[in-house]
Amino acid sequence: MTASSDQKIKIKIRVNGEEFATEQPALLIGILQEHVQKLDIDLEHCVIAVNQCLVHRHQYDEFELKDNDEVDILTAVVGG
Repeated sequence: MTASSDQKIKIKIRVNGEEFATEQPALLIGILQEHVQKLDIDLEHCVIAVNQCLVHRHQYDEFELKDNDEVDILTAVVGG
């Protein structure tokens, strides 16, 4: 039996240690927009790593996440 073309494949990813399921294709930009809004941070002031490798801003729109990928949204913290 094959899956019909309208069925979406679910994948699990982790964002800042929190696991959740999403559908493929899962583009990095969509995941980032959702999470930076929840975290109330500006995407322009973040650094993003997927599986501990930095991703350049110009790649966010086309970077496709895979099952079990780990996304870290990193921000600078000022203080002492």
